[in-house]
Parts: sequence; structure tokens; C-alpha cells
Amino acid sequence: MKVLVTGGAGFIGSHVAEYYARKGEDVTVLDNLSRAEVFATNIEKSLYNWNLLRKNYDNIKLAKGDVRDFESVKGASNDADAIVHTATQVAVTVSVKDPRIDFEVNTLGTFNVLEAARLNDALMEMLVMHFQSI
Repeated sequence: MKVLVTGGAGFIGSHVAEYYARKGEDVTVLDNLSRAEVFATNIEKSLYNWNLLRKNYDNIKLAKGDVRDFESVKGASNDADAIVHTATQVAVTVSVKDPRIDFEVNTLGTFNVLEAARLNDALMEMLVMHFQSI
């Protein structure tokens, strides 16, 4: 199975990516690595999750991109069998300073993930089969 984890270099997403990688699934992490930009005091520390995944799992790859960019999401999810969406705006301080960025990442990003899933024939087929079996 091929799994896309949006925000896969973040705290929750990296654990999701690791879970599927340990199960032997092919994992793509879609992340813009913006945590490194927001918390630039220690770049290595802010990339810790991604570096740990990269070092320990050959079946995880990075698709550097932003969930606000539909083409990035669509490209990363093109051959996915499942999508786990954990991407969000990374800092409360940003949401207070610039709520528009917070809204765009969280709302537009979620819409883009849902739209990419809708356009992915394999995901839609799996979803239909799942609901028919209930």
C-alpha cells in the first residue's frame, strides 16, 4: 500500500509515517518543512523528525511541497492508496500575528487534500468498496 502523510515531518505526522513504514508500506511525506523557518534558532533541531525518518526508513520519501498548493498535493497523492492529513500551520504565534496564513494552511490545505483524494480514482474506488462492505 502507498500512503501519503501530509505534514509528515511534524510531531503527529512523523509518528503516522513511522507507523506505516514499520508495517512495510511505501510512505510519502508531503511537507514544506516550514517548522525549520518558523523556529530557525536551531535548524537541525527543527528538522529532527524528518531526519530521523530519513535515516531509519528506506520506504519513506519526501515530497517537499505546501498543502496550499493544489498541484503539490495532487502530485504527491497521485498514486496513493491512502492519505493521512496532519498538515497544519505550525505555530500559535503565527496564527496571532497573521491569522490569514493560519486560515489558508488549515482550511485551504484541507480542501486541497480532499479535492486530490476525490480526483484519485484508486482512493475513490477503495472508499466505495469500503462503504459497500458495511
